[in-house]
Parts: sequence; structure tokens; C-alpha cells
Amino acid sequence: MPGLDQVNLLLPASLQGAGTVPLRLTVDHRPANTVTVNIRCSRRMAYNNP
Repeated sequence: MPGLDQVNLLLPASLQGAGTVPLRLTVDHRPANTVTVNIRCSRRMAYNNP
């Protein structure tokens, strides 16, 4: 049943600036559709981690 849901993720620093990557969640042992997300370097992270 389609609906509006929110997922909050903590990403490892190693993904900083990774660009376009596939993301697939599993809920109740059932995989969801794969989506594409763009992971960029935030200005704050770039400033704190020269």
C-alpha cells in the first residue's frame, strides 16, 4: 500500500561527496524499490574537515 513515510539515516563520513549512489531499504525482510540519491559534500563538513 503506497504511503508517505520518512527515513532518517546516519551516513558514514566516507560517503561524503560520493555523488549519485543507489539506495535500497528493506522493511520486514522485504526489499523496497531502489532509488538514486546524490550525496554531496556539505559546506559545514568541508569547513570542519579540510
